[in-house]
Amino acid sequence: GNDLATFLEAADRLPQPWAVDIAIQVLNALKAVHAKGVIHRDLKPANIFLVSRPDGHMMVKLLDFGISRLKHEKKQIRDLTRTGAVLGTPHYMPPEQARGARDIDHRADLYSAGVILYRLLTGSFPFDAEDYNNLIIDITTGEPVQTGWHSRRT
Repeated sequence: GNDLATFLEAADRLPQPWAVDIAIQVLNALKAVHAKGVIHRDLKPANIFLVSRPDGHMMVKLLDFGISRLKHEKKQIRDLTRTGAVLGTPHYMPPEQARGARDIDHRADLYSAGVILYRLLTGSFPFDAEDYNNLIIDITTGEPVQTGWHSRRT
């Protein structure tokens, strides 16, 4: 198999049925991970591995739990992953994580999954900027980029 980022290098977006199937599998995997009290905190296409099953369908596997944390872990363990520091991949990072919030929960992973689906369907990001600092500002205070298939809130 290959990671989802490799597929996105070849095509800016994926066909809707494929994108939705991947998103559903990612959400099911997150449901299982979250049920165990684990928060991934760095969900992105490079951490989603697609494996071809014998029947020809793709199976999703979540990888790289390097900056994940347990929902109810002890303070000493949290300090090892530097909770409060900005960790993660900026384009897929939820606003609270971009601000360095200490109380990030499973909803951060759901936000990242939403950005991934947005990227798969549109070929773009809901927030984009030329540099890291402006991207963080846009994520925390801006409005999503208009793609032409939806309109901004007024």
